[in-house]
Amino acid sequence: MATPLDSLGIVHETDVLILGAGASGCGAALSASRHGLRVLLADKGKLESCGSLGGGNDHFMAVLNTDAPGDTTETIVDFYCTPTSGYSPSQVRQWVEAMPQMIEVLKSLGIEFLHNADGSFYRTTGFGQPGSWWTHINNGKYIKRRLAGLIRSQGVDVLEYVQCTKILVQDGKAIGAAGFHVLDGTFHIIRAKIVISALGRLNGRVSVNSSLNPFNSAFSPFITGSQIALPYEAGAQIITLDTEQEATLLPKGWGCPGMNGITSSGAKGINALGQRYMGKYHPMMEIGPRYLLIQGTHRELTEGNGPPFVLDVAPMLVLFAIVMTFCILGCFLPSMPLLLICVPIFVPIAKVFGWDLIWFGVIITVLDNMASITPPFGISLFVMKEVAGVTLGAMYRSAVPFVIALFVCLLLIVLFPPLATYLPTLMNG
Repeated sequence: MATPLDSLGIVHETDVLILGAGASGCGAALSASRHGLRVLLADKGKLESCGSLGGGNDHFMAVLNTDAPGDTTETIVDFYCTPTSGYSPSQVRQWVEAMPQMIEVLKSLGIEFLHNADGSFYRTTGFGQPGSWWTHINNGKYIKRRLAGLIRSQGVDVLEYVQCTKILVQDGKAIGAAGFHVLDGTFHIIRAKIVISALGRLNGRVSVNSSLNPFNSAFSPFITGSQIALPYEAGAQIITLDTEQEATLLPKGWGCPGMNGITSSGAKGINALGQRYMGKYHPMMEIGPRYLLIQGTHRELTEGNGPPFVLDVAPMLVLFAIVMTFCILGCFLPSMPLLLICVPIFVPIAKVFGWDLIWFGVIITVLDNMASITPPFGISLFVMKEVAGVTLGAMYRSAVPFVIALFVCLLLIVLFPPLATYLPTLMNG
């Protein structure tokens, strides 16, 4: 005897079930609702902030087939349709056809595009692309929340904070999905005539992105790979798995937060043979098109030149990053927590670069002293304020010369390591 669904959890009925409320899911929901279908849009986050568009965007990629150089459909097809991209010319052409329509949708939501003096879109070139495809936006942080408002106004049913764990199948056809509410644990069952998966690609990062906002990146740590796992478990055929998750139409990086900043600062990609391999794929090496970083690495791997792959980062660049980390965190953290957090991370890095640990320890000590007198939460400032009986503003102003002096000392120690190591060397004979 079959178990009544109502006894298992909360049951929802709809014509079209869309899993994932990011940009793709929202587009599918709008299209289906305008055809008179009842639509349910489900996501484990909140509609206004979930997906890679949740944090907004300051540009929209659009090929508009104008007279501008490289602004043609065939140019973008040639650019993206490579052996390892995982995309066909027909897919890219469909993408191009949707670009002007999406601009109109965004404009209808009150999203403001920047324009030149002649009224044309302000557009720039990026990532080694052969045309000025980046159409810039003035108030892009509002895109997702306004898109969410449009979806709700169209009568789309929204099921928020529900993690779908299974696509329900009957006689080889998807008939719905099941999952649980991530906040209250309730079980939800959705019955549908059509199921659309728009769950996003597999997360390519092991941490949150550089802004610390998990919902503003295609590499959100909340992207769990369900876009692949759920259809696969339901019996769908999975293709281009080796390329789809990294070499997408809009690749977002090379595996970790800040990678573009690292490569643009002079880091070099080195394969297992000790070769700087990116010169094979683009004359601009590591600062060429981002997708080529992915495709070039993939090619090296398939040809037997790796793993591992490493980034040959300039030591001074790494030291600068350490100094800046201490300076920023020191504005908000007391001395001891700062040391407990940072030293276990930075000392192994110092060992990798072969730095003298006495020299590095002196640098850390100077930085830690700077942190104790750095506004707004330098612990020593509050102590001295009470001792001196002055205002906090006066204390902040009086700390500035000491911060500058310590920074000069730090600079001298970095440039002239014997200032920190000479006496210890004499003591050690």
